[in-house]
Amino acid sequence: MPIWVFVYVMYTVSIANPALAQTSALEIGLQQLEAARTGRSVERYQAAEETFTTLLDENPRDPRALIHRGEARIGRGVLLLGRALDTALELFKSGTSDMDRAVLLAPDELRVRLTRGLYYMEFPSSYGKRDVARADLEFSVVHPMFNALPARVRERVLKGLESVLVDGTASEEGAHK
Repeated sequence: MPIWVFVYVMYTVSIANPALAQTSALEIGLQQLEAARTGRSVERYQAAEETFTTLLDENPRDPRALIHRGEARIGRGVLLLGRALDTALELFKSGTSDMDRAVLLAPDELRVRLTRGLYYMEFPSSYGKRDVARADLEFSVVHPMFNALPARVRERVLKGLESVLVDGTASEEGAHK
């Protein structure tokens, strides 16, 4: 969908119900993000990023828009690694910045911490994100709403936590040798 159509629709909806426009725009961005993941499409990640940026233009302190824009940027960066390394690295930098800012704005929100933890656990240890991933995933498993998450998500979190704990132990052991 061209951005002007999106903006026009969101403007029209926001006149009638501003809260509905915010929710609808977020849902559109999430659908675009899922389509980008499924299709492994740089263009779809960019469309999702633009949608979340539009939301952030309206409310720069929206942790959900920030965390998901971070996802879109990192996803696009992953796909560009083999073609445009400098661009990919800049997308990783801006994506992690968005995610870190989202957590600063909503440190107790499960979905925000969970998302950052799951993304950061995938980064190579040289990025220095393992401790942050571990803290986010540990926060998530003790959160009162953790058991309400779908079983596949809980399982991924527990496996991710196990992997960052094992990697952390291996790194510490290597440093002591």
